[in-house]
Amino acid sequence: MSDNPTIAIDAMGGDYGPSETVRGAVLAARAGGVTVLLVGDEAEVQQALAAEDAAGLPIKVIPSEGVIVEGEHPARALRSKPKSSIAVSVGLVKQGMADGFISMGSTGASMAASVFLLGGCAAYADAPVASMAVAQQREPVTILVSIDGFHPDYLER
Repeated sequence: MSDNPTIAIDAMGGDYGPSETVRGAVLAARAGGVTVLLVGDEAEVQQALAAEDAAGLPIKVIPSEGVIVEGEHPARALRSKPKSSIAVSVGLVKQGMADGFISMGSTGASMAASVFLLGGCAAYADAPVASMAVAQQREPVTILVSIDGFHPDYLER
């Protein structure tokens, strides 16, 4: 990973994406030390970017097609929406174009995409609240953050 990592962000994920997701990405880029790849519906992401003061910031929009929403079966959704914002974000990590990805969207789809595309551990007993996959020197690492039900033995998996 470089000194200034490139992070792919699923701009369509979460209850308030892409407007709030883009706002957060702009704040991160403005703080410095990171290049942001906003992945999502190009027109919607560009509209959200236009509402922010993002000129000159290290932000690039990467188009995707489709969104995996909460409630969809993660594996089936990834198969039926291979160009979704989550799949494209994780694909950028796999291709070496991003050092990591962040999604506030479907946790199950984020984990499934990480395992399917980057490789990883067996399924966890409790779904994490947030997940982020970081590729460092070609060795993927999945970091799970959970508000409850997290046990130290998960780290062994």
